[in-house]
Amino acid sequence: MSEIWKYIKGYGRRYQVSNYGHVRSYSTGKVRILSPGRTYSGGLAVSLSINYKSATFQVHQLVAQAFIPNPLNKKEVNHKDFDRTNNNVNNLEWATRQENMDHAVRNGHTRGKWRLTKKEVRAIKTRLNNKPKNQTWIDLCEILARVFDISVITIHQLRSSRIWKNVE
Repeated sequence: MSEIWKYIKGYGRRYQVSNYGHVRSYSTGKVRILSPGRTYSGGLAVSLSINYKSATFQVHQLVAQAFIPNPLNKKEVNHKDFDRTNNNVNNLEWATRQENMDHAVRNGHTRGKWRLTKKEVRAIKTRLNNKPKNQTWIDLCEILARVFDISVITIHQLRSSRIWKNVE
């Protein structure tokens, strides 16, 4: 299949997304492919701007919105092969939160642990508070996720106190 490009809604003729998962910009007067950054969850994201306002979008969401019909208005995009950097339209599908989780469970891609103890939360928060200067936040979060057999997203939620706020 050849690469197909579509304009991204809300950005006029400034940006396009392809069925291969590439994003390109026309904003400087010449065409250039954007280099996506890595999200905390391991996916790819790009920043788009218009009228001096910029916003960051996950590439898989842009591809799905442009190329995959969503008549049931599902909110999440599932990566069929579990590779969050593979944003080819053939690897993506709209899903509910439950469908996304069921897909992971069926294919053995869930973390083994569903609940943390207070002792584990304290240990994680201690490690986060004592991050070595030569280590990036992403690397530390990935290490802690492996050590405690939980997702990187859970580590980030602990770091930002979105969960377990009262445990120090």
